[in-house]
Amino acid sequence: MRRFAITVILVLFSVSTFAQAQVPEEYVLCAENEHLALYIHLETTEIAVVDKPGTTWYSNPLGAGRDVLQIRYDTPTAPDKLMDSYTHSVQLGQAEIVPMPSGVRVEYLFGAEYSESMALIPQLVKAEIFETEILAQVNSAEQNTLLRYYTPILLREPYPCELGVTAAAKDLEKQFFGDLVIVPLTDAYNSLVEEAQGLDPRSPERKALEEKIAKQRMDVLYGLLEKFTGYLLGSGEGARSVGYRKDITSASDLTKADFAHLQEEPSYLLARLAPLLQDQVEKIFAKVGYGIEELTRDHVQNRLDPPIPSLERFFIPVEYILDGKELVVRIPIDEVVYPKDQPTSYQVNWDGSLGEEVVVYDHSKELVTYPLTSISLLRFFGALDEKADGYILVPDGCGALIYLNNGKTSQSLYSEAVYGRDGALPLEERRPYDRQVNHLPVFGMTDRDCAFLAVIEEGEAIAQIRADIARPTSKYNVAYAAFQIIPKAVRRLDQFTQINLYQSRPYQGNITVRYAFLYTDEADWQGMARYYHHYLVERKGLTPKRQGEGIPFFLEVIGVVPKTQPVLGVAREVQLPLTTFSQAQAMVEKLLQSGVTNLSLRYSGWLQGGLYHRYPNGVKLAPGLGGEQGLKDLAQFLRENQVPFYPAVEFLRVQRSGAFQGFTPSRQAARAVNGVYATWPDYDPVTNQALSKPTRYILSPQVLPEVVESFLKDYRSLGITGLAVPSLGAEVHSDLKRDAAQVVDRVQAAERIRAQLEKLNREGLALQIDGGNALALPYASSILNLPQSSTGYILTDEEVPFLQLVLHGLVDYAGEPLNAAVDLEEHILKAAQTVSGLYLRLIWDDAALLKETEYAHLLSVQREYWLEKGAEVYRRYNQVLGDLAGERLWTVVRLSPELTETWFESGDRVVVNFGDTEVEYEGYIIPARDFYRLKGVRWDETF
Repeated sequence: MRRFAITVILVLFSVSTFAQAQVPEEYVLCAENEHLALYIHLETTEIAVVDKPGTTWYSNPLGAGRDVLQIRYDTPTAPDKLMDSYTHSVQLGQAEIVPMPSGVRVEYLFGAEYSESMALIPQLVKAEIFETEILAQVNSAEQNTLLRYYTPILLREPYPCELGVTAAAKDLEKQFFGDLVIVPLTDAYNSLVEEAQGLDPRSPERKALEEKIAKQRMDVLYGLLEKFTGYLLGSGEGARSVGYRKDITSASDLTKADFAHLQEEPSYLLARLAPLLQDQVEKIFAKVGYGIEELTRDHVQNRLDPPIPSLERFFIPVEYILDGKELVVRIPIDEVVYPKDQPTSYQVNWDGSLGEEVVVYDHSKELVTYPLTSISLLRFFGALDEKADGYILVPDGCGALIYLNNGKTSQSLYSEAVYGRDGALPLEERRPYDRQVNHLPVFGMTDRDCAFLAVIEEGEAIAQIRADIARPTSKYNVAYAAFQIIPKAVRRLDQFTQINLYQSRPYQGNITVRYAFLYTDEADWQGMARYYHHYLVERKGLTPKRQGEGIPFFLEVIGVVPKTQPVLGVAREVQLPLTTFSQAQAMVEKLLQSGVTNLSLRYSGWLQGGLYHRYPNGVKLAPGLGGEQGLKDLAQFLRENQVPFYPAVEFLRVQRSGAFQGFTPSRQAARAVNGVYATWPDYDPVTNQALSKPTRYILSPQVLPEVVESFLKDYRSLGITGLAVPSLGAEVHSDLKRDAAQVVDRVQAAERIRAQLEKLNREGLALQIDGGNALALPYASSILNLPQSSTGYILTDEEVPFLQLVLHGLVDYAGEPLNAAVDLEEHILKAAQTVSGLYLRLIWDDAALLKETEYAHLLSVQREYWLEKGAEVYRRYNQVLGDLAGERLWTVVRLSPELTETWFESGDRVVVNFGDTEVEYEGYIIPARDFYRLKGVRWDETF
């Protein structure tokens, strides 16, 4: 009989002093502090969090009875199977609630112990058991039902009238029963035999009776054989029926020992049942308490396979902890259990000679694993129904909003990885179109009065942020995180065949998500940004930057690029100098003289190999730039003029490799999940196909500390106090070698990156990064190529500068280069909206030199025009907004589709008109495609 019960271990729950009235009576208090009370539903394991202002947050919509966990796993024959904690644990009575300090823990055992499709009906059962323990316990109508489908059978010596079966049947009986025959022990059959024995063997009446006897005997014979083989008439063809012996593939595998017990005592044989009849019979057996133990006994006594426990079982605990004003949800992955290397071959201990176990598994034969590929956590936390008004925040690029119930049901849900795509996935898993990265591990939802913001604190590098609207199949708007416990990829062998490839061991850390609750004026995406800004200061050690330094202006110059040119009539790759150290100095001088302040310089392409330089296991300068003395002279000039200097080095991608350059792919390259070297190709801008050359390997995170230390040994001697490490702030790649001991999963890779950033900081280096991954923020002095837009998925409705609101006042940043923008005016307006820095990427020589190279995309780097244009843009921009550069952004309000208003902590406002016509606002004329500053008083004095 199926169980429906929750085990509660040592109930220590008390009565809340303030919140009991806020939740249904089925919820029991399990923890409370001065801000929150945590409740749990003892029957469903759903939770509720009550805030002292009186708002209640539920893990699931009331009355929906949904899951708190959903898992995805593969079996050898069925990939992407799903289970959820409610259907496959709670309803099976396999969840345990355990109190813990400041919270509660729920331990879920997923999957029925035995297949839920298995009927608890014996195929053969000893007569004495059937008659005394079953028939005697039910009413006469139920007895008649059972006797309609169960036939008592026995092996005995035959009467002459019982030998009229077919030759095939005689052969089978001879093989399995010797001189005995199988007969039904029904009154009707016994009457036929008794009547036939009283007739002349040659009479027509006797022959007619013998045919009836033979038919009944053959029905029993083939019905009995089917119980062992699973095949009708012993044919070995077609679908196999239930209850067959797994070690029997045809009747020839059977022996006399399999039937000897039928000579000693009759057994009842079950006929084939239609599904509806099977349900009827199973209910009768359930009525007398017939279960797994009884079914095992009856099948073993009759030499049939007993019920075999299911392999599809998973153990996952979830912990809920109150931490001040916030709820922390944790899954200790080291306690998670999934089927790994489980035996499928077994032997049934028919006579007890193999020990006490009924089923003895053979671990020397085939072992199977059911990889636990992902866990979705609290999919319905704070879910809002079809009537709700509000939105979901996703950190797509700069940030995006999905309006609740926006009606875009033809679009798939939003699902994107934190920190972008993993280079250890095959190329087909990394779509090449222009897609922004989730740099921050956060998501949130609001109904405009109340909001929650979730921060993924552990396991963020394997997280996918998911969000969806209410649909006909699901009536709720949801936002949650799914975690890739065992990442996988598909490898196609041919047009019709593909196989799944898996990380050779699961993620071994923890999953932790912190839920913060926001109300009234804070219950919007700006309030979420302010909360996360504060979180970074309080929990991650970021410090507010000094104000009054002016708008940051970032200049990047490119030193050397490789180009194939004819040398003595032979095509050879030469290193082509585009900007020498002295020329870079001249550009800086030009900008300083033009009124640019708060200037910094990134120098790319200064190492051997140029822009995509060689393996950086030391400092080897590119030729033609001015040598080491030229570099030191440039650094000295910049120091004297208080211009931060960031020579750029690429650590995560090995741009140009070879044994003579210190890089051997077999030792230092990361491996993709399919076993090949992990690479990061360029893509054809037209076809989006990966280009085969040049091959750029992804460095194994295992090697990262070694290469950073080798680089620093040389770099220290240069006396430069800054370093640009672009990819360390924008990418995270695993190393999925087949040897589990050598695997570096994505969370471990993120930790190795963080450790190296910390090491570089300890060396006294100011670091400039790209992108703005959360793991790198505590170590970054400035960020370039910060997303100024979102991907623009159709499911999303509005693009918001969430990332900029979070970072403003903590770290200097800029978006893409001015001279790379598709629309320069739009780019400047977006920068003005959040008072972002400006960024130029230039070369000294003629950009025409880049034609017919892999760097042709850099053609808009003409020095003469862009030095003048950049300085011109900067002077006006800095004059109007410069003193706001270090000030905390408070909110950005969209006044109309074309007009936005940005408030700063001082109360000053910046109004940006993205439209093509001027707009009057509060008595001021805001010109078309321009911005305007309004002076004010401090925000906290006004609101």
